[in-house]
Amino acid sequence: MCGMRRVINRREVLGAGIVAAAMLASGERPGATRGKVMFRYCLNTSTISGQKLPLPQLVETVAKAGYQGIEPWVREVSAYASGGGSLDDLRKRIADLGLTVENAIGFAKWLVADEAERRRGFDAFRRDMELVARIGCKRIAASPVGVNEVPTYSVQLGAERY
Repeated sequence: MCGMRRVINRREVLGAGIVAAAMLASGERPGATRGKVMFRYCLNTSTISGQKLPLPQLVETVAKAGYQGIEPWVREVSAYASGGGSLDDLRKRIADLGLTVENAIGFAKWLVADEAERRRGFDAFRRDMELVARIGCKRIAASPVGVNEVPTYSVQLGAERY
C-alpha cells in the first residue's frame, strides 16, 4: 500500500496488547504445538522401488530414514506373504520400530463400466484390504483404475461406484 497510511485506533492497540500479554503470561511461543506432532511423515514405498528391497528391508530402511509411517503397495505385501513371509511377524516388526502403516496402495478395477468386472474389482479390493489389515493398515488408496474405460465418466458416477 504505497503512499497510504492506515490509522490504528485505540481499541485495536488495546486488543493487540491484551493478546500479547496473554501469550507472554502463558509462556507459550506463538505456533507452539505443546509436544503434539502436527504431521506424520510416511514413505510411499514406490519412492524407492527401484532398489528392489524385500518388504522387511523396506520397513527397516523407512525406520532408519526417520519416517514415522510407511505406505506399502499391496503387491509388495502380497508378494511377501506369497513367498512365505509372516505378516504377523512383519506387523510386530513395524510396531517395534515405532512405525505405523498409514495407507496401502492398490489398483483394483472398481470403476470400470462392465458390471461383472467391477464386482471382481471390488472383490479384489476386499481381499487387498484384508491382506494389508494383517500388518496394521487401516486405509487403502482407491485409485481410479478403470476410469479410462468408462465412455461417459462423471464425478457422480464415480461417487455412486465408490
